[in-house]
Amino acid sequence: MTALMRRAICAAAIIFAVSLHMQPTLSIAGADLRVSLSDGAILIFLPLFAWLCFRLWPQLRREISPCWPILAIAATLVMAAGFANGINALGRTEPWALTKFAGWFALLAYISAGCLLARALPGTAMRLFIRTYTATLGLIVLAFMGLASVGANWPFGQLGPRLSGLASNPNAFALAALCGVVLLLSFRDRLEKKLGRFGLEALSAFMVAGALFSRSLALLIAVAVIWLVYISIRKDFRSLFRISLLALLIYGTPGAAFSALSYIAPALVLGKGASGIFSKANKFYASGQNIGIAARITSTYRALDLWKSRPIPGAGLGVFLAYERERGEPEADLTQIHNTALWIMTELGLAGFAVFGTAFVSLLIFFYRSEKWLRGRDPPAADAALAGLLVMAGWFTMSLAHELMYQRVPWFILGLCMGMIFAAGQNRDTEAAQIA
Repeated sequence: MTALMRRAICAAAIIFAVSLHMQPTLSIAGADLRVSLSDGAILIFLPLFAWLCFRLWPQLRREISPCWPILAIAATLVMAAGFANGINALGRTEPWALTKFAGWFALLAYISAGCLLARALPGTAMRLFIRTYTATLGLIVLAFMGLASVGANWPFGQLGPRLSGLASNPNAFALAALCGVVLLLSFRDRLEKKLGRFGLEALSAFMVAGALFSRSLALLIAVAVIWLVYISIRKDFRSLFRISLLALLIYGTPGAAFSALSYIAPALVLGKGASGIFSKANKFYASGQNIGIAARITSTYRALDLWKSRPIPGAGLGVFLAYERERGEPEADLTQIHNTALWIMTELGLAGFAVFGTAFVSLLIFFYRSEKWLRGRDPPAADAALAGLLVMAGWFTMSLAHELMYQRVPWFILGLCMGMIFAAGQNRDTEAAQIA
């Protein structure tokens, strides 16, 4: 690999990691769409999605599921039907529905981009991309922790009326950080050569600590699930113990320090400015999320009532949020459906739930079987299978309390994992053909 290629891969990974989390708001057809800065470049891969399904059709049918390519087409048809049902129910195009419908094609582009990238880059280049991406994400998390601790908003939160920052959605940011930890753990044997054991574990701990800033119980459960799955496969309890302990120290020490300084600062010669910073930081650590358990339970009951009205086709995209507005709820108090499966069932019906549920389960089984079969035969591909398994485990767990289907990071990483496994399978087929 030439020096120019190394620089290009590093630059692409850094730009992708930053632009992925910056979200401008676009007005299209009277609707506001929140997108990522990386969407424009990634959508180039959307026309390649059809080619990818056609090119890999036999491999997709053989290794994942006989109906996997058909599921991708069925999911797109379900989204289109949900969009049409929403327009028919409301008599207008709801901005939320347009965001979901257009976002589905972006998700297809992300998983295609990850798959094609993994198939195109050799193993060394792929490890360089993963290492650079995770290091950049680690720096973003570190900056977020430092600035958020003292009450600073830039470059996080709402930067302006049309631009959201890196962590405007704390749950999405936490999921992205968890995906970075998964990459570090899964490709540990290869990344450790460059980062060192302490460097890899410290970077993982910083990402876990940054994810804890979402202050979500679902996140803690997701971390526990990822840890359990990882231990059951890799038997590396000591490493996870060190990462967990260091993450708690990183997260808890500043909180305790700011809490103490907020009380003693007035007695010290620090000035009112420093005292105000400490008090603001202490409030940040003591605060929780805006959406309480009671609001989640209420929205769940309303979603179930809406689903019962049209159980098979679903109510339609954007209908739930539109009905919440019609009830006269203040805009700041509007709640969404805080469960991915319930959201799919409510707005896309049992038809959508069956399609997406089948795709999820088949992909989960694919990663599990691939990891077991490739463990002693192709270690890099086995690492990719483990990463896909851990991402899906954490993603599923957090989705029980948050609507996280449209988070781009897990889709891209799943594409990377699938591409590496498919490339390994293609190499095996080529070698077998040459021997024959």
